[in-house]
Amino acid sequence: MEGGPPLSFTEFSVDGQLRLAVAGELDMASAPLLLREIERLELDRPHTLAVDLRDVTFMDVSGLRVLLEAAQRARSRQAAFVIFNPRSCASRVFGLTAVDQELKIVFDDSAQA
Repeated sequence: MEGGPPLSFTEFSVDGQLRLAVAGELDMASAPLLLREIERLELDRPHTLAVDLRDVTFMDVSGLRVLLEAAQRARSRQAAFVIFNPRSCASRVFGLTAVDQELKIVFDDSAQA
């Protein structure tokens, strides 16, 4: 979607687990930004890579592809990939494509630090 808020990222910790909070519109133009952020975090080879989508206001298949590929890379190195708090726009894309069966999706009330 054109003209939406730019994609931004914040790292925070919940119970000692690092999460990448994503905010804004996750689309064809911004998906490469998310890919770079996830790849940067993967350099540390975390046991769990967590992405919080609580503040994503729009998501299309470009964003979905980045998340699916990150989940596949995590599985290949015996790590976990978890998506936290997707809003309805993301949940709709997950459900329509049936990838909600493949991805670990968790809803929690942890506030961002």
